Amino acid sequence: MIRLLADENFPLASIEVLEAKNYDVLSIAKIHSGITDSEIIKLANHEERLILTFDRDFGQLIFKEGLLPEKGIFYFRLQQFQADTPAQIIIDILEKSNFDVSGTITVIEENFIRQKKF
Repeated sequence: MIRLLADENFPLASIEVLEAKNYDVLSIAKIHSGITDSEIIKLANHEERLILTFDRDFGQLIFKEGLLPEKGIFYFRLQQFQADTPAQIIIDILEKSNFDVSGTITVIEENFIRQKKF
């Protein structure tokens, strides 16, 4: 099962849902509050984790600065949602589809999901 790294802005309710489904989730808010986005990428690579975030700054780190999260990144661009909605989307993607997330940024919006390789 894929290991996850939840950025500080990722809802705790979604982390709890994922943990209840036996996902290995490392929460930046719980144990590494305040680290930089580049440090998050380094941690994700060291621990072989997929990054979960609402922070658009990761796009610049990936495409302009070449800091690549090897296991990929889920970037959420949801406007209005329940705190557990991101977890349900992740579960649907990882358990019900053939998405290859490694080496990609997956942008998740209300009405569609798109991926870009980096």
